[in-house]
Amino acid sequence: MSDRIALRPFLEDEVSPSSGPADAQTSIVVFTDFQCPACRAAHPEMLNAVTRDGNTRIIYRDLPVFGDISDRAARVALAARNQGLYPQVHDAFMRERETLTDPVMRRIVRGLGGDWQQIERDLASDSEIEATIERNRTDALRLGVSGTPTYLIGNYRIVGAMDEGEFARAIERARETADSGG
Repeated sequence: MSDRIALRPFLEDEVSPSSGPADAQTSIVVFTDFQCPACRAAHPEMLNAVTRDGNTRIIYRDLPVFGDISDRAARVALAARNQGLYPQVHDAFMRERETLTDPVMRRIVRGLGGDWQQIERDLASDSEIEATIERNRTDALRLGVSGTPTYLIGNYRIVGAMDEGEFARAIERARETADSGG
């Protein structure tokens, strides 16, 4: 499902974790949950389309809606941002087949060169993590995002998983709309 809405403030977000060129021609904002099966299926498809395109930035908006495991995983990923590892941790969490328990997340973070003890300290003391999750929830409500995955691409909100070709077409459509002034 795709809706056309005014998304510029979200697409120009410089606060949320992101990957890709800062000056990319197109941005994708993804509201996602690490326990969401559709999010997990669409994640590599999105990355493939973005990599192939080469001029798209991904802005990650963790929206843990699948319970305590989702919430803990989102917080750990956001804490990993303090070590410059958010995109890598996000990708690894999305691809992990085991339940994202603390031992599994610890293994992943350490495998990526992260410091798990620092993650734990940041989780205990970094109020920015809570503020980020709350901002994501508030923005999701404002945008009418009722579930994950939801993608904001150009002036469009797209609900549900897509394959690589659908992501590529959505990126192109966003560029065409921007070029036409729409």
